[in-house]
Amino acid sequence: MTIAPPTLWDETIGHLTLKPALTASVSDELGSCLDKMKTSSDPFLVILDEDQHPAGIYTERDIMNSFIGTNLSKETHIGAIMNHHFICASPNQTIREAMKLLSKNHLNQLLVIESTTILGVLTVEVLLDYLSECFPEELINQPPQRTSV
Repeated sequence: MTIAPPTLWDETIGHLTLKPALTASVSDELGSCLDKMKTSSDPFLVILDEDQHPAGIYTERDIMNSFIGTNLSKETHIGAIMNHHFICASPNQTIREAMKLLSKNHLNQLLVIESTTILGVLTVEVLLDYLSECFPEELINQPPQRTSV
């Protein structure tokens, strides 16, 4: 009996070059967090507790839901409005598992954590870069997709 070699999809996300996580402290003010996100063009801010462990996230979607159209002050501590429920991945998860998590939860990025240490952010762009490195000819030679009008 021969054992099939691991496939591209079975590669773990710990082997990918992850994007560094943009971070803020729970005590940082909303205004400075928004400035940080704007300056870095990063739609994903990881909020750290006093021990520098991930406590929550704040995303572009959270800005839309919690800030725009409200009278929320820019001096509000980000810890008071951050999203405590966030989905993260382990570096031991496969690319296939990560893609399922992204798709199922309608996400563009996943925080990758080992124990309580942030390893980085897995983004759709990171996955596309990886796939294009593995299959450059297949991607370049794809015919254009026609859309019906």
